[in-house]
Amino acid sequence: MGRDAENIVYDSYSIFVGRVGSEPTLVDLPSGKQRLSFSIAVTKKIINTDEPLTVWISIHVYQQTAIDIFKNLVSGTLLAIIGGRLQVRVVIDQNTQQEKCYSEVVASLNHITVIESKKKDDFTIKNNTIEEV
Repeated sequence: MGRDAENIVYDSYSIFVGRVGSEPTLVDLPSGKQRLSFSIAVTKKIINTDEPLTVWISIHVYQQTAIDIFKNLVSGTLLAIIGGRLQVRVVIDQNTQQEKCYSEVVASLNHITVIESKKKDDFTIKNNTIEEV
């Protein structure tokens, strides 16, 4: 396993529709660029069960797009992420020495469509699922 971390970039076309989870975070990187990070909850119904399956997708947006989106993005906003670059990071856990994979989507402004804007108090997160209040 002699690697510390590896980035694998997939040229794929994906569409995700979901609600923004916790408040997005805007970070100034050492390079001088900005990165906006947030996650969306994508929920699907599972056949033969009443329990929905919620998958959290990490989204990262960089530079001016990050600033533009950050101004209007709050928890609970319904978004469509159309396209973007799927990236998988493989990291060695320093405690267990096992590989862990993290997938994320790197998107730009033309990949993100706001379907429904929400105020912060309209939604809450319970049991890892976004629920309407």
